[in-house]
Amino acid sequence: MNTLHRQFKDFHVFKKFRELISSWWNIDVFLVEKTRSDFFLSEDMDLNNKVVKSLMDSNLFRSHFLQSLSSLSKEKDFKKISIKWRQTNFDILAVPLLLEGQLKGYIVATGFLKSKNLEILKQALGYLKFTKPEMDEPLSKLKSLTSSDQIYIKKFLSILAEESFSLIQEKERQEEIIKSFHANKSLQGYGSLIGKSPSMQFLYNILSKIKDHESPILIRGESGTGKTLLAKIIQNESRRSDKVFFIQSGSAFNDSLLKSELFGHKKEAVQGASQDKKGLLEIADGGTLFLDEVGDISLDIQSKLVRVLQDGVFFSVGDNTPKKSKVRFLAATQKNLEEMMAQGLFREDLFYRLNVISLKMTPLRERKEDIPLLVQHFLKEKAPLEKKQLSPKAMECLYNHSWPGNVRELANEMEQMLVLSDKNQDFFTEESLSKKIRFSTPTPSKKTSFEFGNQSLKEFLRSIEKEIILDALKQEKGNKTKVAKLLGSSRTSIILKTREYGLEDFEEKSS
Repeated sequence: MNTLHRQFKDFHVFKKFRELISSWWNIDVFLVEKTRSDFFLSEDMDLNNKVVKSLMDSNLFRSHFLQSLSSLSKEKDFKKISIKWRQTNFDILAVPLLLEGQLKGYIVATGFLKSKNLEILKQALGYLKFTKPEMDEPLSKLKSLTSSDQIYIKKFLSILAEESFSLIQEKERQEEIIKSFHANKSLQGYGSLIGKSPSMQFLYNILSKIKDHESPILIRGESGTGKTLLAKIIQNESRRSDKVFFIQSGSAFNDSLLKSELFGHKKEAVQGASQDKKGLLEIADGGTLFLDEVGDISLDIQSKLVRVLQDGVFFSVGDNTPKKSKVRFLAATQKNLEEMMAQGLFREDLFYRLNVISLKMTPLRERKEDIPLLVQHFLKEKAPLEKKQLSPKAMECLYNHSWPGNVRELANEMEQMLVLSDKNQDFFTEESLSKKIRFSTPTPSKKTSFEFGNQSLKEFLRSIEKEIILDALKQEKGNKTKVAKLLGSSRTSIILKTREYGLEDFEEKSS
């Protein structure tokens, strides 16, 4: 069984929390799971505190420990998180794992004392046949924690419980997606677009309705989501499919070159030009012009485009003779044009003329149920005569990645995998994937307490580390040798840390 334990122990963040708390306080953190009526511990808890490990190896003390948690769970306030392991005098911090209001177990921290009273603990170890010399070394490493120390640990455990459950729910959602992959009867693609997620189904529905119309379309989406691909599909499905189709990026040229590219120029208006040049608006007359990265176009060119969209009129650079063009406009951007309008960086009249129909390409991290289809597509595209497939673990690695480069990044990953693999290899494990994909950790689908205030997890842990060192410096009156001994670190490490956190001015007083 041990379902939760198996999932928790593989989480990178769970490992990091355990390492951090163990290194600072010599405390063990582990999971206790609950069945309908009983609590149980996994056999592979990987305990670091030698005293706790010895006690947990004993059926008697292990039973006493679980009875303590069972008693806690039966209290009205089972969310209380501090109890006593009476047979050892150890304190236990126990944060409940709640799923839809149901208690699924506890994340516990133990191996510390509220006072240095070791008599009960010595009796327990004596019962386990420990001799006095065998007790001395592990007992000397036990910590007596202050109330502020315990507050830190409670914060750690509460964050850990919330974040880990969020990751578990995300993983369960992924498994459901994989199970329903072959059962789903919805469209798996539209033209060259691949995916059957709700967002893609919605997009396909819109595309089927607009193919007989020629209104301007604005395509939104992050880099790599497939905006250009979508523009080509719109063109191929339109009445102008047999006409010219040009793509021009608003970020490809400087302002003067982009003007010339779009509107054309008279030879005398451009230094070094030997002849007049037709612009894309003139060449594409009757066809379609796709303006990619329209948010990067200058206000001057934006004003000229408004005239073209309004009545089809434009002027070549250096020419006062108006020209007309019946070009259809498609545009795309990864920028927030509404924010740019508020800042005066994008013209409202151009926005409303381009945004007659608005389409969105959803980032891959928000439609991960499409990953199996996309993988299948790219493998077939790169190796059409072979039957290539990925192992379940490799697919899980793909799900865990956040895909900042979106579908383009996934396509590159599949191509790299095929190029670097053996020619006769048809089955790919996670070892075939790049390191950044292989070692990705699951991305929660919602925000959690890791955003502690406005801090990231790394900043939060650094702030706690700084507070711990500061408290120790105050307690030991700045004596870094004593601080190092108190925190179980080296004096050199403490000196480096005080410099890092700006605490080096703490006056060191020998005693």
